[in-house]
Amino acid sequence: MASLVRSALLVLLIAALVAAVIRAHRNPLGVPKDLPGIESAELLVEGRPARSIPLPHDWREDPTFGEASYRLRIDVERTPDVAWSLYLPRSLPPRTLRVNGIEIPTESRGYAVSGDISYRLMPYLLRVPLETLSAGEVVIEVELVAPAGMGYMGPAWLGPSSLLDTHHDVRNLWVVSVWRIVAVAVFAFSLALFAAWMLRRQDRVALWLGIFTFFVSLSMWNIVTFDQPVPHPPTTYIGNGMMLAILVILVHRLHDIERPRVELGFLAFGLFAFSTRIFVPEGPMQIALRPPLFGTMILLGLYPLFIVAREQLHGARPEQPFVSAAMTVFILAGTHDLLVQGGLLPRTHDPVAMLAVGVSSTLFAWIFVRRYISALDTSEILTATLEDRVAERERELAANYERLSELERERAIQHERSRMVEELHDGTGGQIASALVMLENSDVPRGEVGEGLRRALQDMRLVMYSLDHPHADLATLLGMLRDQLERPIHAAGLKLVWDARDIDNPADYNPEMALDIARIIQTAVANAIEHGHANEIALRTRTREDGGIVIRLEDDGVGIGDAATQRGTEHGTEHGTEHGESRGRGFVHIHRRAERIGAEVQILDRMPGTAVELVLRGETT
Repeated sequence: MASLVRSALLVLLIAALVAAVIRAHRNPLGVPKDLPGIESAELLVEGRPARSIPLPHDWREDPTFGEASYRLRIDVERTPDVAWSLYLPRSLPPRTLRVNGIEIPTESRGYAVSGDISYRLMPYLLRVPLETLSAGEVVIEVELVAPAGMGYMGPAWLGPSSLLDTHHDVRNLWVVSVWRIVAVAVFAFSLALFAAWMLRRQDRVALWLGIFTFFVSLSMWNIVTFDQPVPHPPTTYIGNGMMLAILVILVHRLHDIERPRVELGFLAFGLFAFSTRIFVPEGPMQIALRPPLFGTMILLGLYPLFIVAREQLHGARPEQPFVSAAMTVFILAGTHDLLVQGGLLPRTHDPVAMLAVGVSSTLFAWIFVRRYISALDTSEILTATLEDRVAERERELAANYERLSELERERAIQHERSRMVEELHDGTGGQIASALVMLENSDVPRGEVGEGLRRALQDMRLVMYSLDHPHADLATLLGMLRDQLERPIHAAGLKLVWDARDIDNPADYNPEMALDIARIIQTAVANAIEHGHANEIALRTRTREDGGIVIRLEDDGVGIGDAATQRGTEHGTEHGTEHGESRGRGFVHIHRRAERIGAEVQILDRMPGTAVELVLRGETT
């Protein structure tokens, strides 16, 4: 349904254009029929006898002269007492004007007229002084200059200025003022198209439409400056053939058609027509070439018209009716002008192709505005859709994050429970079980039982401290360990040397790491007390140049033997004795915890004595 409506609008627009052309043909000059005009004149050509000719007179009928004068005769019943004017609605600019033998200024409604300006046919309203008019016959001589075969003298009216001013102003509005507006607007439109192409180089439609409208506006530029000495429009040297070739390329680009050979053929024809314009002198030969050349252009112009009609029937694009209307209007108007220029239609008809360019440019401007609005609408829809999708994705991510956070909390709680069970089982639980055994054995002194329970209580305090103070530093942890280890070391008769200097926390320090560090030190001290037969235990700390934190625990006991030097979890599991096996299990325990916190540990035989060196990764390591 929408396609039918667009097609109907296109038909109405073309019908309106045809009606306007038909009306222009019936009264092409728009002059009132009740005002008598001058229908004949005497043609005065140098070296030839005067002869009577009907008006309008087209020099193409006799392209052998370039200068001529027209002697107009009109009977005036009484001497005029109001201002009179000579009205030439379509003529070359007069070079001289004489009324009853008196030369008068060639000034038309406020601007000077000179025959050296242009041979474009325009309306002229020339004031006739009252002193040159009298009752009886009035003789007016109008001298015209133009290239051979290019001259034209249209019909003329002589009468009161009050009757002719309005007709001149209306005609001047349509063939001068409107043309000026269209020329400037089309030129500005072409510059805008070039700017659009510069910003978006892949838009070839903007490029070729800009080229086309640019040259069309130049062809009308002598209207903008018609009172300046511009003898020919700039595009005269480009020619109608080249304009046709550009038009074909534009139609191809508008409909995404790739036919380079066809385009080259049209360009070749355009160059041929251009060469005839440049190299063939104006005169009889130029006039003789125009009918076949313009006839060929008209036939070739059917090709872009066929492309436009075919694409309109397909109706694949929403903007196709506007494209079809714009191109059809210009092609039909251009055909009309070619018929006039080729001599197949009289020159009484004004060219309409340039005005059609204004209509076509307006339609193309609407197409580009429509594309821009459509792009904005599409962008807004896509933006809204994208925002909805992003919001939905954010909600999904938030829900997933909540689920993951819940799972992470559950995993952390489960991990903490497992760690608590392990710590209580390996530390506090074992010590309480040992104290219970000693309590059941009546031979064990109460003091040893109390000492065992005290160690269990201190170990529990260490575990609780790590949970209650997750942000405590390593130095505080070592301080607590010193309080816990001093009593059993001294009870075993050993001396404790504690050289724990101020150190930074290791990387990723947390309560779990703190407990593992404490267990490693506790295990090393227990091994030294039970198996080392030492007199002194020393704990020292330092920071390496690379930021690593070193905790070294050493004793001066019997050592572990050269073969038992420990450097990995695969070592230290066999010592050949019960004490060695017990001590080896302690070393495995140390390595396992060190590996869990990402630390390096070395168990060295000092001979005598044993050293356990724990290296923690610093923040800058």
